[in-house]
Amino acid sequence: NILNWNIRGINDRDKWLALKDKIQETNCDVMCIQETKREIFDSRYLQNFCNRSLRKFDLYPSTGASGGIITIWKDSTFQGETLFKNEFSLSIRLTSKLSGEHMILSNIYGPCIPEKREEFLDWLSHIDMPPDTKWILMGDFNYIRYPSNRNREGGNFTDMMNFNEAINMLGLVEIPMKGRNYTWSNM
Repeated sequence: NILNWNIRGINDRDKWLALKDKIQETNCDVMCIQETKREIFDSRYLQNFCNRSLRKFDLYPSTGASGGIITIWKDSTFQGETLFKNEFSLSIRLTSKLSGEHMILSNIYGPCIPEKREEFLDWLSHIDMPPDTKWILMGDFNYIRYPSNRNREGGNFTDMMNFNEAINMLGLVEIPMKGRNYTWSNM
């Protein structure tokens, strides 16, 4: 059970409370958070919003007041090993302590600024994903696949085509979202 959230800055007590409530509601085993806008995390800081079972984590820190990715998991359920991290992704191999099975979870935060979008798509489309590996890519890609994914008309059709081409090159299958239709909200 994985909880995914673009938090748009995690340094606010109201957001801590919202996260705590969602963690309790979902009983998630793993939590992926994007746009933390925070450079440093430690176990003590996690206690502001995580229950005691979500203890292990790794992160890619924000640069000043932008970006930041953190993945947090239950150490009673998974052993985690960070395989890769860059400004777009934090990839962790999670091995089940019950079955020994493993998967790779990539927590993605795509850029909003135009200069980085092409670099992101180039990086994404060239991920070396072995066909026999269980791999989940999730997060906030800052792209949409179809005009119907928007809450209003319009959108950049070239971006949509390029994003879909990258998805197709990787052979990814979209998993339907549970919960909100968009990665943004007013809480």
